[in-house]
Amino acid sequence: MKKIIFTLISILFLCSCTKNQIPLPSQDNRHLPEREFRAVWISCYDLQTFDYSTEELFQNDVNQKFKFIKDFGLNTVIVQVRPFADAIYPSKIFPLSQYVYKDKIPDFDVLKVMIKIAEEYDLSFHAWINPYRISNDTDTKKLETLSLDLKLTYDVVVSEKGIHFNPASLNAQKLIIDGVREIIENYDVDAIHIDDYFYPTTDESFDSMSFKVYTENGGKLTLSDWRRENVNSLISGIYTTIKSYDPDILFGISPGGNIDYNYKNLYADAEVWCKNAGYIDYIIPQIYFGFKNSSKPFENTAIEWLKLCEHSRVNLYCGLALYKTGQKDEFCSDIISKNEWIENSDIIKRQIEFLRESDDFSGFALFSFRNLSNISNVNSKIEIQNIRNVL
Repeated sequence: MKKIIFTLISILFLCSCTKNQIPLPSQDNRHLPEREFRAVWISCYDLQTFDYSTEELFQNDVNQKFKFIKDFGLNTVIVQVRPFADAIYPSKIFPLSQYVYKDKIPDFDVLKVMIKIAEEYDLSFHAWINPYRISNDTDTKKLETLSLDLKLTYDVVVSEKGIHFNPASLNAQKLIIDGVREIIENYDVDAIHIDDYFYPTTDESFDSMSFKVYTENGGKLTLSDWRRENVNSLISGIYTTIKSYDPDILFGISPGGNIDYNYKNLYADAEVWCKNAGYIDYIIPQIYFGFKNSSKPFENTAIEWLKLCEHSRVNLYCGLALYKTGQKDEFCSDIISKNEWIENSDIIKRQIEFLRESDDFSGFALFSFRNLSNISNVNSKIEIQNIRNVL
């Protein structure tokens, strides 16, 4: 009966939560964090290094890593619990993640252990999922392991970027939302978190059949606007599901740092999410640029996000590229931008200090754990110490 009532409330809430019907709360009414948000992402690549041999060894491993995070001065872990259409926990919807475990399949609930130890160290636990991505390759045989009643082209789409759930599919949206519901009903997480993977391509053929059905049924939006509304529909559906179950569980998104690219290429409309109720509680743009980046310098890009989130009810944090310390920035074309992370060992420190100058940035997240704990070069070691000094 409780689940039936919960589902009915979710449907009613979702129907009423349109951006034109819900008044925008003022910035002063935001649910501001009691402490500076200091997070680290623990990705599926990090999880591959954990010891799953026995529950005791895993507990010891997590205890050691979470103690390190706490002692470093951080207060939040963002753990990738669904890297693809899989799960690191026993799920009735998704298969166990062979990607993480490979030949070390645990006989205990990994997620419960991690949440318990996070609580012992007063670390907030954000469950990170990738909603759309199924596989990075195009081998459709992998779909057989999902045991899901989904149809190729309409629910699942194959492109040169891999296999993805079709954002236009209501069946796929329901599956993703059911996966979120499974997490919040069974695990004491503080938040659900999704990252920067939305539409994998701008190619019109990617979802041409779905768009044709839409227009034949009277749809008037352009392809781009229709795609953005598909993403918005999933985001609002996840938010509604979470809040209907427990209003204290947060929902956040970490989009790429380039606002224009997000909007035009990924069909991710961060402005809608930030300026309208019913979408997210926090946003962590991945501002993975140095101060001397020729196209997206850090300070200018941070200010762009401040302006986008102006008068927003959403908490604004900043994703920082710890993984670039001591490395060439291969995404930069000019030599100054490319070498900035090699020639300086205080970039992240200065970025944190810059963020603290604004009352609207409430914290940061570092990507990722292995770059915090497994330091391989002198510049990185100095940078890590510089970060410690400002925490």
